[in-house]
Amino acid sequence: MHPPHEETAIDKAPHAVLTAREQQVLNAVMRGELNREIAQSLQISVKTVEYHRAALMRKAGARTAADLAARVLSGRLRIVLNTPPVT
Repeated sequence: MHPPHEETAIDKAPHAVLTAREQQVLNAVMRGELNREIAQSLQISVKTVEYHRAALMRKAGARTAADLAARVLSGRLRIVLNTPPVT
């Protein structure tokens, strides 16, 4: 028999279900890329990047990119993929 699983802070953290594109944008934001850099590397418009970034911020409950990064890095936000990441 396995001992009961003790919930950790990460287990209790709120989670955000992201699309594959949102995951790509999040990865770029975490690298410190600007919207135009993200758009160029993903071959999408800056407006589309802004749309995905706004969705990320809403899902994470973050007000700034720094707040978003802090939530992800600290484990205060768990990321769950809705679909496999697009490569």
